[in-house]
Amino acid sequence: MRFTVGLIDEEDKDLRAIRMTIKENTPSGEEEPDFISYDLSGSSETIQENLSAQVISDIVNEAICGLIVDYKILLPSTALIEGSEIFDFIHKHVPEFPVVILTNLPEACFEKDFIDADKVYEKTYFFRLEEDYSKQKTFSLFRNMKRYVDARNGLELKHSALLNEIRKTGLNADLIGSLMQTETALSNYKPLETTQIERAYDPSKIEEVIRLLREADSLLEE
Repeated sequence: MRFTVGLIDEEDKDLRAIRMTIKENTPSGEEEPDFISYDLSGSSETIQENLSAQVISDIVNEAICGLIVDYKILLPSTALIEGSEIFDFIHKHVPEFPVVILTNLPEACFEKDFIDADKVYEKTYFFRLEEDYSKQKTFSLFRNMKRYVDARNGLELKHSALLNEIRKTGLNADLIGSLMQTETALSNYKPLETTQIERAYDPSKIEEVIRLLREADSLLEE
């Protein structure tokens, strides 16, 4: 499986160092990944919003399997944005997507209660290719991307199978319940603009639909 890693950093030398570090420390049996470096040009007032939206779009379209974002990003306009804000945005919209913050100031990241310590890579040590720290962090990135992709693909297959079953047999309470649970789980891995349930029903009336279907099933069993 070949992964693609998104990179957000304003320093070309750091982007090169990230790519080199990951390629050199790619775990045995894995392909070297591809990379997407995000454009940081544009208005300082909208760049963070646009950047976050682009990352979400790439997650939806399965263009990236993980993201590495610098903690402090100095824009061409001399404005400064924090990678932790992008991290928080992605985490809220796609909780299971692998995001790593790369920084020389790990203590500052740990002050944010929404950032787990294992999601912070210390830049100085990460770039030392021969160090165990660099190898272990790269291994963790690959492991998390694989877990993410496997779980997402598994949920998508289950979702497709449920839709096919509904097309074949029609709606019933159990199938609708399973579809709702699957779509809820899948939304943690891939944003769903509109679920199949929402396309078919007013979400506020779903519980009533399930109740009526169960009543109908009970009557048929009598």
